[in-house]
Amino acid sequence: ARFNKPPSAFFGLLPTNRPALSLHGPSRSEKRRRYLSVQSASPLHSSRLFEKRIEEMKLISVIAAYCDQGDERPIFVAKAQDFSSCGFWERGAMKETCSFVARTVIPLASVGEKHSITHEGYNAYVVRSSDGLAFCVLADQDYPPRVAFAFIRKCETDVRAEISVRDIRREAAEGKDLNRKMECLHVNLANFQSPEKWEALAVTAGKVDDAQEVVFVSVQKLLRNQENLDALVQKSEDLSAASKAMFKQSKKLKKRMCCVIQ
Repeated sequence: ARFNKPPSAFFGLLPTNRPALSLHGPSRSEKRRRYLSVQSASPLHSSRLFEKRIEEMKLISVIAAYCDQGDERPIFVAKAQDFSSCGFWERGAMKETCSFVARTVIPLASVGEKHSITHEGYNAYVVRSSDGLAFCVLADQDYPPRVAFAFIRKCETDVRAEISVRDIRREAAEGKDLNRKMECLHVNLANFQSPEKWEALAVTAGKVDDAQEVVFVSVQKLLRNQENLDALVQKSEDLSAASKAMFKQSKKLKKRMCCVIQ
């Protein structure tokens, strides 16, 4: 499924899955969609709807980073991303936003905890280890959190098998992203696009990690007592001038729509 909605979701930059608001009542296509939704409630269509929902679950990005305790700027080690569900002109902004999200939330995540950060239809899953290795995964809101963390565990195992944290720490001393090409991340990203295949593994792994609870938090709560989002966007080196302008425009549009609705 392609995202054809205005780019006003995660941090005001990613395209949203939510339908656009209409101030003139439901259109003909909206009436037809509602009619079909009623018809599809029958058991005859249930399996087809389940398959469609599975297809809409999407992993967008995984970024492996090094962020030692006290560091404010993570160093990216490697990444893998899949923007096939996005329009061609949206992919540049999506790529920048994935980097911005990871660079922002990883330093704020507590070491040894699993974080699920939600905002306007998207979830960022973050795991940060005591030795500095961290992972940030961006997915849509329908992707199962348990499978997302199983995906992170698999990526972490493969990355540690390919390079030691000691080597990462030595290379990251210069303060520049490593941007290593790790095929294992691309393979895992492709394999985990079908979450139903990994549900059993995720359940088994979840029993082992029962002591490590998931911290569910919103972006606003995560940034509490920190700099506001506007300042972070303007300071970001991961976002181009066009993306920053898009963020401002999206924020103004939201305020205008709120005023109209009220």
